[in-house]
Amino acid sequence: MNNEAETKELLQAPRRLGSEWESWEGNLEENNGDLDTSPWYFIGFASIGLSMVNIAGLFILYMMKPRLALIHPDVDLAVSLIVYTALLLTDITLLLVVLTVLTQKPFAFFLKKKELANLPIIPLTIRIGKMFGLSRDRMTNSVMRAGNILTKAIYDKVHPDDLLIVVPRCLSMFTRKELTALTEKYGVTFHTAGGGNAARELLVKEKPKAIIAVACERDLFSGLQDVGGNIPVMAITNKRPEGPCRNTFINFEEMEEAIQHFLGTPAVETNSLVEA
Repeated sequence: MNNEAETKELLQAPRRLGSEWESWEGNLEENNGDLDTSPWYFIGFASIGLSMVNIAGLFILYMMKPRLALIHPDVDLAVSLIVYTALLLTDITLLLVVLTVLTQKPFAFFLKKKELANLPIIPLTIRIGKMFGLSRDRMTNSVMRAGNILTKAIYDKVHPDDLLIVVPRCLSMFTRKELTALTEKYGVTFHTAGGGNAARELLVKEKPKAIIAVACERDLFSGLQDVGGNIPVMAITNKRPEGPCRNTFINFEEMEEAIQHFLGTPAVETNSLVEA
């Protein structure tokens, strides 16, 4: 927005749904709104995408080399080294991400202060996944699950006062009741955000050092890209058996594991509750 008044007007504007769901026509989602997808789908399709990038890069270099040699042999050598180095570094990056997901050890330490969702390979990976029959939401779910593993491996614990838990308005009353009990158990609280703008206001107000965010795949993925790795985020997707923004629920075991990680709290015996 161009000025403060316009920004306030946008923040106060009523929302029928999330900004990512404006075109929703009331139909139920695939698998009754439970889109949990293994991070290995992201790894697999990212590997395919990276192979395509390697082939394209080497082919373009092959086509350019005669002309580069005509300019000067040193130019040919320099350009070749740049291309080979760029492709090699990209391959190593994915390899270290794979090792981190596989072992949950911080091999991909260089991604600290960065966000997996913003890596250049992600758009291509999502397109390839769609070609193989996985929806964009399932692919972003897979990316975020891989990102959660990276976050656990790379980032250390924070003080409870520095942990911000953000949930959407659409959680069912049962879910809110159980989430209240769970967060009180660990001495933390959760905040409700009506949309992306409200979530940004919370970030500015609370100044957290870590975030646990609950939302649908679309809103979470957009939020992760906005944060850009400046703050570590654990993304927990909600389940939507009645469609988006209506009586959604979460996996409480996943939420508890995220809280335990950021607080450095050892696992305790609990009865994890998930709404039927």
